[in-house]
Amino acid sequence: MRYFEIINEGRDAPLYHGTGFYNAIEMIKRDRIEARTSHFAPQLGMLRQMQIPGVSLSRSRTVAFEFGPAVLVLDQRKLVQTHKLVPIEYWWHPERSSDIPSKRSKGNTIEDQGTEAEEFCIGEIKPLTRFLISILMEQKSLRALKNQLSWTDVATEPLLKHPLLKIIKDI
Repeated sequence: MRYFEIINEGRDAPLYHGTGFYNAIEMIKRDRIEARTSHFAPQLGMLRQMQIPGVSLSRSRTVAFEFGPAVLVLDQRKLVQTHKLVPIEYWWHPERSSDIPSKRSKGNTIEDQGTEAEEFCIGEIKPLTRFLISILMEQKSLRALKNQLSWTDVATEPLLKHPLLKIIKDI
């Protein structure tokens, strides 16, 4: 096995960022995802009291749809070349998503829990176009958006007419 293959092993799966329609439109127009989430990152040797701003991403497409009807799919291999990604263990109740396997947490009152499969990207992601593989929307979300606005509404054009937009069956 070559050294390059060893170094890049496990970093070739896409990462997902779920967001609302209007946030997705702003991200596309500004060509970036702003660092709007903060996490403690003891993995980086930082002080526990210090929160680091960044972008929450998921290894699970289903989990990403829990955070919004528009899901930006990012190229993890390209992202790790210029950004630091930190896996975050962040637990939540399994009823939020059925495709995440349940796990048992020691010392917790909720025995069955799932994981968001989070990869935390430190700092903002820009230029977004460099890392963007596709934008996913479920059919039901597209119908809901059409009911809210006119299909020809100029404000929705950056999203609805984006060449990487893919409409998928409802999950």
